[in-house]
Amino acid sequence: MDKEKFYIDMPDQITIQNQINIILDKGLKEKQSFYKYIKNMYKQIGLNNLFHDAIEIIFVGLVAFGIFISIILQGQEMSCMKVNKIYVFIMIISPILYLGLSLISFISTKERGTYEIEMTCKYNLYQLAVFRMLIFSIVSIFFNVVVIGIIVIKYKEINFIRAFMISSTSLFLFSYLFLYLVLKIPSRVTKYLVIIGWIIINSILCFVNIDLYMNILMSLPIVVYAAVTFTCVYFYIKKLKELIKFTSIKGVM
Repeated sequence: MDKEKFYIDMPDQITIQNQINIILDKGLKEKQSFYKYIKNMYKQIGLNNLFHDAIEIIFVGLVAFGIFISIILQGQEMSCMKVNKIYVFIMIISPILYLGLSLISFISTKERGTYEIEMTCKYNLYQLAVFRMLIFSIVSIFFNVVVIGIIVIKYKEINFIRAFMISSTSLFLFSYLFLYLVLKIPSRVTKYLVIIGWIIINSILCFVNIDLYMNILMSLPIVVYAAVTFTCVYFYIKKLKELIKFTSIKGVM
C-alpha cells in the first residue's frame, strides 16, 4: 500500500515577513525615552527606597543653608565694587550642595550595606544614581534661588537674573564636567580630583586677578549664560543616559 504523501504550501514572502514582524514586535521591548525610563523607575521604586538616607540629606542641606545664610547676613556694608564680587562667590559655591548631596547619598549607601543589594536589583547602583543626581540638580537649583534671593534682598546692587544665570551655568557646567571625567577616567580618586580642581582653578583666578574675573562675569550677556547653561544641561542629560547603560564600572563610585 503506497504511503499517502502530504504537501504543505510554503507561505509567500509577504506572509513570512509579516510573521517575522509580529514576532519582533512581541519579543523586543519598546525603546524607552529618558523621561519615560525615569518615570517608570520612580513608579516601581518610589522615593522612600531611592532616598533611604533622606534624614542625612536633609540635615546636610539645612546645615549648608544655615552656613551660607550666616555668611550673607553677617556681611558688612560694602562698596558697589566689592558687592559685585559676590558674583564670583556665586560662581564658585553654586555646585557645592549638589556635590555634597551626591557624595553623602553614596557614602550612606555603602555604610548601610545596601551597595551590593542595589547592584543586583533590576535597577543597579549606577541607574539609581542617575535618578538621584537629577533630583539633587533640581534641589540645588531651588536652594541657589533661595540663597540668591536673600543676597539680593541684602545687597540691592545684585541683579537677580544675572546671579541666577551665573549660578545655573556654574551648577550644570560642574555637573557635566564631574560626570564626564568620572566616566572617562574610572578611578576612585577622579571624583575627588574634580572637586579639588574646581576649587583650585577658581581660587587661582581669584588670586591672580579677582577684578578681571568679576568683570568677565559682569560683562557677559545673559543670553550667553543661557546658551552655555542649556548646552551643559544637554550634555549632562546625555552623560546620564550613558550612565544608565553601565552595569559595572570599577572605581567610578
